[in-house]
Amino acid sequence: MADPVSGAYLWSSLTFFNNALYVGIASLGDCPLVRGALVRIDLAHPAEPQFRMLAPEDQLGGGVWSTPAIDPATNTVYVTTGTGEQDADSGMWGGTMLALDATTLEIVSYFFLPTNSVDYDIAVPSDAKLWVRNAFGNVEIRGARAWNDVENSHGQLTVRDVGAGKLTNSFGTVEAG
Repeated sequence: MADPVSGAYLWSSLTFFNNALYVGIASLGDCPLVRGALVRIDLAHPAEPQFRMLAPEDQLGGGVWSTPAIDPATNTVYVTTGTGEQDADSGMWGGTMLALDATTLEIVSYFFLPTNSVDYDIAVPSDAKLWVRNAFGNVEIRGARAWNDVENSHGQLTVRDVGAGKLTNSFGTVEAG
């Protein structure tokens, strides 16, 4: 289903509904960026998983890190996607909240997140309090003047020109300056 050699993993937690399992495919912190998908595994036919690819065949993005949520009354599965362009006409579902038919995985509704960006990170004011909990990736903080409470694991924590605070990093490195 996923290809760890290319950086694609069964990333989200499993969701069980109506004798099927749902799981998202994404990468490890966009390193490298992969083609995301939602997979439905019918337990009566587990060798024939059903895929809803969330980027066109020649594109990357749309990874599903969130656990699929189900509304049994409407037979709808909900997921959010990560990095990638937003273009419903081409099937590019980066930074999107999706509602899909839980049986066919056809997209029935979507909302493009307005903060989605493939070119830059979203910034906050330098005097805003910063509270970060991150696992399996790198965190870099620059110019945060207020109190900082940062926990990171399994990656590098880099801080530059920051105010007072608590910095915790386990199973990784810390670079400060």
